Amino acid sequence: MGAKVDIPQVFTPSDPVALKRDLERFAQGFYRYTQDVPKTTLPAPTAAPVGILAFGCVTRVSLRAGDSLVLQLPQVDVQNGGKILYIKRETNTGSCSIRGVGALLNGRTKQLLPALPGLYSVFFDGANYYSTQPLAVDWGG
Repeated sequence: MGAKVDIPQVFTPSDPVALKRDLERFAQGFYRYTQDVPKTTLPAPTAAPVGILAFGCVTRVSLRAGDSLVLQLPQVDVQNGGKILYIKRETNTGSCSIRGVGALLNGRTKQLLPALPGLYSVFFDGANYYSTQPLAVDWGG
């Protein structure tokens, strides 16, 4: 780090004028602090990003050509038996796969999400996951 930056640590909430002044000083100090931080370049990711699916929610998948995404099914918990999760494929580009941890999906550990845009549902029976019938026919992997 370079020069010392003046970031206030004590504020006066009972006095609006003093609080405004303290907050402006804080904002300016924080801005100067972030400008003083050396910039680093992060390495490019070596694997596809992973998203965790959740029951009762719609996970939207919108990928560009060449993008790759892995969706992970929730951990196996018998109490979640009978619950459904939804995946909405919004584009027909990119590659999206779905994997189970401790459970199978349509009899496999990993499945590909069809490139066809649409709403897909996955049912959990308390032990394994099953996709809706049209999805099961389309999936390979």
